[in-house]
This record gives sequence, C-alpha cells and structure tokens, in this order.
Amino acid sequence: MDKSNTSKITGKQNPVPAQSNKIGTPRSATGLGTISSLETPAQVDLKLQASLPVSVISSLVETVDQDYDLTGYRMTEPIPAKDLETAVAMLEVSLTPLNKSEIMQELTMLQVKTVNRTVKQKDQELMLSAYAEELQYFPGDIVRHTLRSLALSSKWWPAWHDVAKELVWRTEKRQFKLDALQRGAIDTPTKYANLINQSLKRI
Repeated sequence: MDKSNTSKITGKQNPVPAQSNKIGTPRSATGLGTISSLETPAQVDLKLQASLPVSVISSLVETVDQDYDLTGYRMTEPIPAKDLETAVAMLEVSLTPLNKSEIMQELTMLQVKTVNRTVKQKDQELMLSAYAEELQYFPGDIVRHTLRSLALSSKWWPAWHDVAKELVWRTEKRQFKLDALQRGAIDTPTKYANLINQSLKRI
C-alpha cells in the first residue's frame, strides 16, 4: 500500500502489507505496540486512544450527520509534526490487515461452524476466495472478531453484505481519524502545511 493507508471502505487506496498475528510489530516504537490476536476491537480502540499524543486528541473533533451518526473527523488546529507522524503511524498499525493465510484460516473456521445451503460444494472455493479478497481491506483484529462473532450468532453462513456491514462500522472511526490527519487542519498556515507534507513523506 502507499503511505496514506486509506482503506477500501472509503474507496481510496490499498491496505498496508500484512504482518503476522501481532499487528504492527515494526511500529512498536510509536507507543501503540503490538495488537494481540486475543484483543477485541474495543480493546484496541481504547489502547489507541490512550496512546495517541494529547495534541492529536485535542485537535480531532467528530463530525456527525442529522441523525448524529459519525461521518468523520476534522482537525481544528495544527499539530506538532512529530505528534502528527506518531499518530499517523499508530493509526496505520491499527488498520493493518491479516495476511492471506490468516484470513483463509478464519474463513475456514467460519465455514466449518456454519451451514450454507445456497452455495454448491464446487463453488465454495470461489466464494472463500472472493471473501478473502475483500477482507484484506479491513483491520486484522476487526476481521477476526467479526468472523468469530458471526459464527456464534447464527448457524448460517453470512452473506457478504452482513459481513461488510459489521466490518465497516468498526473500521470507520480509525479510518476517519487517519483521513483527518492526512487532510490537515482547517486554514492551516502554509508554513505548517509544508511541515505536515514533509512529515507524511517520511512515513
């Protein structure tokens, strides 16, 4: 993926290269550390929020629609370049997908635990491949948690629409924060905007 790590849910760019079961090992110096396969998305979100620089937390403000549903974030004031770089790195770690073999393992577990009457045996391999292709655009902890939760909530194999719905709402908050940081603050002075661009280029 390129440096911005924009997920498919926003129709932009590809995911970052997947790491092992522990997401973000190369980024451990950012303060987020690794993401264990035992951690739930809620736990990861709490860890992320606690690890982000104070300047980032105070600058990011939620934007909502008329129903008060989250639609994104915006930066209300400039953030020091070092804090910006750190926050972007942390958010990229939190959005790292599983690798292909891990995705197929989770899908196979779901397949074993559910029933699918609509797909013939010969088409199951194609179905798993199609699901795996889509799952590479979502954070590993969220994919793992979603697939395992679906296996517990119903005996039926889930339609992709239902899987995607769960993945998207869990991913949006992290992705929206990253998008806001990459856009920069509203009315950011040119001098500071240049620092932001230079910082992002180093990531």
